[in-house]
Amino acid sequence: LIISQFLSQSRNEGRLEYFLLRFPFSLHIGWVFVETAVNFSILSQHMGLSEGEQLCAVIVSLGLLLMVGSLFLGANTSKGLVVPAVMIWAFVGISVALNRPSVQIKDEFDDTIIAGVRAASLSFSIVIAAVLVPRLAFIIFKEYFTIRISEH
Repeated sequence: LIISQFLSQSRNEGRLEYFLLRFPFSLHIGWVFVETAVNFSILSQHMGLSEGEQLCAVIVSLGLLLMVGSLFLGANTSKGLVVPAVMIWAFVGISVALNRPSVQIKDEFDDTIIAGVRAASLSFSIVIAAVLVPRLAFIIFKEYFTIRISEH
């Protein structure tokens, strides 16, 4: 489904069509990736895995989100920037939530691990933003500052 979305972007679609059809789908698919990663981490906790195994699940989840965001950034389309923006939002949200972790998280993990996951999450958001912002700026400049020549 995701591949078909990118393949169908080769045709010239209008802004209205993009914001009514493709943008909501991209936003939703980004959150599906995030929720899948979060649920994977929660599942490791409910399975009663050790602290180290749960930390491994969190690291793998964050790494997979970084990979998905990078793959969407690598797609040669301006419409594929929504999913990486969702990844940034999720990484920042995780980092902010771990600033004041719940009692359950504090009981489960020590402060060093919480700080490490918080820092990794914030770092991943910076990595994706470092690629997303210049691409977005390029697309905006190309769209609004390109001289279009039309022949009669």
